[in-house]
Amino acid sequence: TEAGAYTLEVTDTENGCSAVSAAVTITEEKNLPTATIADVVDKELRCNNVEIELDGSSSAGFDSHALTYQWLKDGVNIGSATTATYKVTEAGAYTLEVTDTENGCSAISAVVTITVEKGEPIARIEYPEGTIISCANESLVLNGNTSADKSGGNDITYFWSTTATSGVVNANNESIDVTEAGIYTLRVTDNYSGCVNETSIEITGSCDGIELDLTVFLQGAYDTTAGEMRTDLNSKHLLPTVQPYSEAPWNYSGTENCTVIPNNDVVDWVLIELRETAGNVESADGTSIIATQAALLLKDGSVVAPDGISKLFFEVDITGNLFVVVRHRNHLAIQSSKPVIKDGSGSYTYDFSNNEDNVCGGSLGVRELKVGVYGMPAGDADSSGSVRNDDITGVMFSNLLKEGYHSGDLNMDGAVRNDDLSEFSYSNLGKETFEK
Repeated sequence: TEAGAYTLEVTDTENGCSAVSAAVTITEEKNLPTATIADVVDKELRCNNVEIELDGSSSAGFDSHALTYQWLKDGVNIGSATTATYKVTEAGAYTLEVTDTENGCSAISAVVTITVEKGEPIARIEYPEGTIISCANESLVLNGNTSADKSGGNDITYFWSTTATSGVVNANNESIDVTEAGIYTLRVTDNYSGCVNETSIEITGSCDGIELDLTVFLQGAYDTTAGEMRTDLNSKHLLPTVQPYSEAPWNYSGTENCTVIPNNDVVDWVLIELRETAGNVESADGTSIIATQAALLLKDGSVVAPDGISKLFFEVDITGNLFVVVRHRNHLAIQSSKPVIKDGSGSYTYDFSNNEDNVCGGSLGVRELKVGVYGMPAGDADSSGSVRNDDITGVMFSNLLKEGYHSGDLNMDGAVRNDDLSEFSYSNLGKETFEK
């Protein structure tokens, strides 16, 4: 195992004579190769730097001996990575082992550590004016200024696109003006990493229709002290994100929905029905229905689109008298007793809450919630159009003590309990809707 001149001496065991062989000289050649990875300026993988080439071609064998190469990641051989260069696509600690093909000696390079930064930026669209175009609101602003890079900063680039035929003006701005229905997409690029994220929003409506501005309260959710409705179902995350009127007795086929409940002011879903007639309210019966739409009810009594902001938009042309019916899953439906007319902004506006005479049936069709404020009566748990023993025995008793989104939860606090019965079912027993 060492260099030197080696001989063999042999001795005859009987006569004691010895002889020594000729010398054999053993030399040593254990000169190690040098394993070198060229300096890497940018050692970070990003969306705009998807691979980094490591170059070991400056490695050298002793006396120009030929070399073999083996790249390692985190100390483990990389399969077929046996050439002088290697393209890295993953983070890790990389080394190069070179072997002298003549003396078999090997050497390992210093470690080159490759990191990765591929976090997506945040793409977010704000719509302070809502998502529905109407004659009263012909231009909307879509704002991307709450978008951010991965670290929460603003080192980003914007690009807007749309399915609308008019396209997008100033597509690289953080906000755009929208005057046409369509799907609008915001693509955000992190200027450092090159990573991209995008989000889309659908803008609906046009000036070929009407905007509806309604105010209505639900007795069960109304807080007389606050002068507004409670939002317990919302705060407890019990509200569905898809309209709940697809089943009997409503059988409404609309697809209104929201990805998430849009704000903390939402109380519940309601169903809005438009009726048009040439005559008065007596002729505004079920045969005069021209449109239906599910909507969100806010705590201040506003009825809005599923975006939580926009007034309702209906693609109808009103030439006669317009009447509105409001339905709820456990309150008696109400109907406007007077024609709904345009206000100064061009919206059709009606307030069911400030006068009992605004509702068909007057005081019989509503409940006074506090002095001068009126709301839809609670208790119609089976949505039959009246508060009867069937509501109590068929719905209330069978769901008593259950928690969740139940029609028996008349006070809308997320549970069916005795106070639903005592405060609403019994006090409203015998009441019925006065819709035509």
